[in-house]
Amino acid sequence: MPATRFYYLHPLLAGPIEAWPPHLDRVAAMGFDAVVIAPPFATGAAGNLFLTADHDRLDPRLGNRAAIEALADWAAASRERGLQPVLDLVLDRVAVEHTGGNGLAAWYRADSSDEPPDPRQPPQRPGVARLVPDGDGAGAADWWAAQLTAWADAGVTGFRCLRPQAMPASLWRVLIGAVRGRHPESVFVASLSDGDEAEAAALVACGFDLTTCWPGGWGARIEEVADGFNRLARLAPPAIMVEAPFERRLGHDVAEAGRAWRGARRAIAFATTCGAGWLVPMGFEFGAQRALDPARDRPEDFTRLSAEPAFDLSSEIAAANRNAGRAAAPLLVRPLSAPDTQASALLLEETAAEGARLVLVNESLDHAVGVPLSPLLAAAGIGMLHEPTGEGLLGPDSAVVLHAAELRVYRAAAAVPVARHPVGPLEGSAVARVAIENVGPSVEDGRFAAKRLVGELVEVVADVVADGHDRVSAVLLWRRADEDEWREAPMVPTENDRWAGRFPLARLGRHVFTVLAWKDRFASFAEELEKKFAAGLPVVLELEEGRRLVEETAALAEPAAASPLAGLAQEIAAAESDERRRLLLSPNTAQLVAAARVRPNARQHPVDFPVEAERRAAAFGSWYELFPRSQSGDPKRHGTFADVIGRLPAIRAMGFDVVYFPPIHPIGRVNRKGRNNAPHAQPGDPGSPYAIGSVEGGHDAIHPELGTLADFRRLVAAAAEHGIEIALDF
Repeated sequence: MPATRFYYLHPLLAGPIEAWPPHLDRVAAMGFDAVVIAPPFATGAAGNLFLTADHDRLDPRLGNRAAIEALADWAAASRERGLQPVLDLVLDRVAVEHTGGNGLAAWYRADSSDEPPDPRQPPQRPGVARLVPDGDGAGAADWWAAQLTAWADAGVTGFRCLRPQAMPASLWRVLIGAVRGRHPESVFVASLSDGDEAEAAALVACGFDLTTCWPGGWGARIEEVADGFNRLARLAPPAIMVEAPFERRLGHDVAEAGRAWRGARRAIAFATTCGAGWLVPMGFEFGAQRALDPARDRPEDFTRLSAEPAFDLSSEIAAANRNAGRAAAPLLVRPLSAPDTQASALLLEETAAEGARLVLVNESLDHAVGVPLSPLLAAAGIGMLHEPTGEGLLGPDSAVVLHAAELRVYRAAAAVPVARHPVGPLEGSAVARVAIENVGPSVEDGRFAAKRLVGELVEVVADVVADGHDRVSAVLLWRRADEDEWREAPMVPTENDRWAGRFPLARLGRHVFTVLAWKDRFASFAEELEKKFAAGLPVVLELEEGRRLVEETAALAEPAAASPLAGLAQEIAAAESDERRRLLLSPNTAQLVAAARVRPNARQHPVDFPVEAERRAAAFGSWYELFPRSQSGDPKRHGTFADVIGRLPAIRAMGFDVVYFPPIHPIGRVNRKGRNNAPHAQPGDPGSPYAIGSVEGGHDAIHPELGTLADFRRLVAAAAEHGIEIALDF
């Protein structure tokens, strides 16, 4: 299995190769399974490790030995500690000193001061010789193939290929093929400078095992990594770098150590949660603020950093490495949150068996943030989530609080769809003093189900009126179709006589709701008392009326609600006039009366309005139509379901989630149509798939040249693994 937990060891910070074993011990203790190094070869005058002047000699700062011997010792020491040795590979440029007598002069060209700059090429830098695109490609491929094979023979097990998009794809195929011809387990990691889709696509067939993805390279918000991640994933599974080696550090702009520590821990959690692997550059564990320097770093720089670190994340990194790989790498990363939110939300779509994970990330290093789940669940097409502890479920009516810089992962819960049972005729209420009208959402007054997505909160509205001037109150009654008892949710007045309430859709399937309304005697009384008192009118009779109303309500209420109401009635009776008024108009009194559920003239709307909680695909789908019989790639051979399976990756790469077939049943032979809608068929013409029925069967059979029922089931299973469904004309 290829390594997935990479530590980047900077040779100039580690010092002479003989001094590397303690560093390797520390890397192994943190649980990494691979160690990556920058090119350790002799450099040009600039001293930059990425501008090699001689691949046969070791950089003098690392020792006075042949490079191949030093690589062999480093590789052996790494493998002794369970670490795969991985070497950075730079093919698109060398030091200018490298072109004078070692065979590379024909393929690399240095900047010439007497030539005007070519606007089609990147600007040249002094001391750099770049690969000539139109040079002797075969010669360059042979030279590099020999070098890589020699390094692999010395024990190097992998190569991190920098800027692979700058080289022809044909060169990479030659090099990777040459190395794996002798070392089949060699690992090649593509480290693109960005997530350009065209550049990644050009390298798809070259044989790379992994790519590297750096969230900091694509934007400040973590969710902005999604597009780049998905582009790179088409090339190879992305391993996420918490920091890109030799780029700006996470803590560069964060002076306070506590804030930097929180940001670093968030980067660890994101990389190990979302990537197929991860990479940690040297010094990250100690909160380094200065970027790695490929020319001027010295061992004493790291000695000083490790002796006086801003913080030490070694134990956190070791724990992350122990847990890494427990979840499958996502097939697709989809952002869910709006741009102006304080927290990023990503949906990690995995195989059908794995399900999906919802990742919430607090972008702030300083403040906690609350996250309502309903918009995210609806966008993801998920009804419920497992708590991270594994105990309990969260639904659309839930909200969570993320601490500063916290990342939290939820796995989608496999909620059982609501079982639908036949609904009998509805009977209306005989109470006529309260009217409930214009209830929504409804389709033809509840004759058909309104459609919503699982994960949404359904907003119910209704007009509620009554005769006279009495105040009215209303509640929303709702239940799932496989439940018998109503659940109750509050409704509030919005404008005029309009009332509104909400209920959650946490499971797929049929839900029903209705509205219950009544004349609210206590609310009417309280409104009258308040108006009369404000107008300066005597309210002695109203105060007594209020006391009696509380007593009557207590007498009619259930015992749990009756006791506090009875006590309140006694308190009102013993109070003076002003205190009586205060008690009767207190919000606590209104709550106690409402809890008693004494609802005179109550009327329940006679219709139970259905709402169908659909999966996300019901709202929108991208359909790709094809004829299975045309997928063989050979005009002389009838296509099969197996041929369609071969097309699935390409269809998924275009973003489609449904493959749509014409009928797949046996085609009639009598009066069969010919090619191009000709009225008469010639021998060998397949006929129209819509002319169903022959000796092989009808609508319950499959055309024998397409395959068997078992073949079709294999196709459906294969499509599901790619996140695709099959739709049929019938």
